[in-house]
Amino acid sequence: MNAFRFKQFEVAHDKCAMKVGTDGVLLGAWANHFSPQTILDIGTGSGLIALMLAQRFDNAKIIGIDIENSAIEQANENFSRSNWNDRLTVQNSDLGQFQSDNFDLIVSNPPFFNGTYFSGNTERDTARQNDSLPPALLFQKVAELLNKDGHFCCIVPTEHKAVYIQEAQFSHLFLNQELRVKGHPDKPYKRELLLFSKRSSELISNSLTIETNKRHEYTAQYLTLVKDFYLFA
Repeated sequence: MNAFRFKQFEVAHDKCAMKVGTDGVLLGAWANHFSPQTILDIGTGSGLIALMLAQRFDNAKIIGIDIENSAIEQANENFSRSNWNDRLTVQNSDLGQFQSDNFDLIVSNPPFFNGTYFSGNTERDTARQNDSLPPALLFQKVAELLNKDGHFCCIVPTEHKAVYIQEAQFSHLFLNQELRVKGHPDKPYKRELLLFSKRSSELISNSLTIETNKRHEYTAQYLTLVKDFYLFA
């Protein structure tokens, strides 16, 4: 079994297209709500983000959905081995067809490449190309599934941020918080962690640098964010 070990759980990712990566860990550690009772993870993959949220929020019941059979199998295995298997479920469902009661917190690490991206692996291409989950559909369904006081959190490439904000506005969702992320001090920002809700408020904007100028030497801010998960933190 090819598993990535965290402090309180392991995530096998040998069967699913998308492997454990920094984007998922960032979203799982940053996504927030005051006290969510119900959480939806859209495109759950290995179940990494759902597991992180189960560790963070003791009372939350979490549903992960994905369209890939291999991801469903993988997430099921990871959920069943965790300490929170009674609060974690996974469904093979396309978001457009998914029906449920509303959620306090919805999260997604959405696919972001357009149709020009091809790796030769069909499942990996589906997981990474946004024609499988276009931003317009994502926000339309989030607006439908989110409680009135709920939060939707996602991570997107910096160059795609404007598109996601625009689609959110079309669905009457407002950007309340953002965290701009770069890998090194002298590099440009590459990722945006975004928090939307149905309530307009003054934007809270922060930034995060993952590493110092030395490779694998992490900033105090990053270590604080991931300290409950990574073994090295």
